[in-house]
Amino acid sequence: MTDSVISHTLTFSQPFSHAEQQLLTAEAILFLDALVTRFASQRDALLTARQQ
Repeated sequence: MTDSVISHTLTFSQPFSHAEQQLLTAEAILFLDALVTRFASQRDALLTARQQ
C-alpha cells in the first residue's frame, strides 16, 4: 500500500477506519499539521540528544 499524504508534514500509512474518519476531520488534521510544524525541530533535537 502506498502512503497517503494529507499535508506537507503528515503522512498516514494506512487508510482511516470509520472511527478515525470521524475523529480526523479536516480541522483536526490542520491542527495536527500545525503542531508538527511548530514542534518538529524541537522534537528532532530532543531525540538526537537522547541518542548521544
